[in-house]
Amino acid sequence: MDASFVALETRNSPMHIGSILVYNPETAPGSFVRFKDILQFIGERAQLSRTMRQRLVRVPFDLDYPYWVEDPDFDLEYHVRHVALPQPGDWRQLCIQAARIFARPLDLERPPWEFTVVEGLDNVPGIAKGSFAMVTKVHHAAIDGMSGIDLMEALHTLRPNDPPPATPDTWKPGRIPNPIELLGKSYFNAVTNPLKQLDVAAKAAPGLARAIKGLVVKDFTVSADMIAPKSRFNRAISPHRVV
Repeated sequence: MDASFVALETRNSPMHIGSILVYNPETAPGSFVRFKDILQFIGERAQLSRTMRQRLVRVPFDLDYPYWVEDPDFDLEYHVRHVALPQPGDWRQLCIQAARIFARPLDLERPPWEFTVVEGLDNVPGIAKGSFAMVTKVHHAAIDGMSGIDLMEALHTLRPNDPPPATPDTWKPGRIPNPIELLGKSYFNAVTNPLKQLDVAAKAAPGLARAIKGLVVKDFTVSADMIAPKSRFNRAISPHRVV
């Protein structure tokens, strides 16, 4: 399933998940949070999420699923970014900024996530002065239910003065396998997992047979639940996004 999100990614349909989180810094020392404080906080807690420092490596010709490796060039400041809204700093400006961020695909030659700290939320109704937002963007191949919980745990604490994890961070950067190594590993997997391949083929065979029959006789039965309603959203998409 994770590999399918990588394979299905296109320029017009990136496979990342996004959110906009808004933070009130009133409980922080001096009721103010600096960007370098956010960087330090995330860096001290990165060990709580495997997602944060792993990147994908694709096998030549896609002969096997991509592999996760510990990124040898991990740079926290590449992934955690900092911008400020232009005036008037209202909800519309925040949505425009988030839409621009969500429209850009993630670089899959790095750990597939980005957090953008957004300051200047001066005229957003219901948000305290000095608040900031964080626009999160994580590739669907890297995040599911449990890994999403790990990532949120790395970003948050239950109390403002909670210390960083007591256990030492034993993470070490990995090495990117060369193409020959990747091809050898994919061949080994193909030889040692024939039953897995047969099981996948057996499960896919009935659906494939129905699809071929439908193409030949031009007879497809589509459930009403599978038909998208007519709306302004039901049309060819571009790489641009609106929030």
